[in-house]
Amino acid sequence: MTELEREFLLREFFKIPLQEWSFTDYSLKRFKQRGIDPVHFLTLWKNPSLIEYHRKSGTNRILLRSNIPRKGYEVCAVFDLTNIKIVTVWLNWVGNKHQNLVIEAYSFKDDIMEVFHSA
Repeated sequence: MTELEREFLLREFFKIPLQEWSFTDYSLKRFKQRGIDPVHFLTLWKNPSLIEYHRKSGTNRILLRSNIPRKGYEVCAVFDLTNIKIVTVWLNWVGNKHQNLVIEAYSFKDDIMEVFHSA
């Protein structure tokens, strides 16, 4: 993902007012099961890292990770930008540097801005 694509996707995310987002049943269940503090969750709107972009069933989705740790963990969430839904949420240990990550599996080969607008 290029820096231009990254900036584009974050702009699309921040265009959507916070109060318009809704949880899927699944994400709400995970939010409660994982004991995520709502205030910590809201740090995703401060200065998140964009980890991934993907499409699923014709929707544009991004994975964001907060940059504000609490008790050694940062909040991660998948946001469906097409339907304005929070798909899932979890906590990721700040020491997890993903040494075993196969980056090619997350490389989107197409022009993200073009694909995004075709949804």
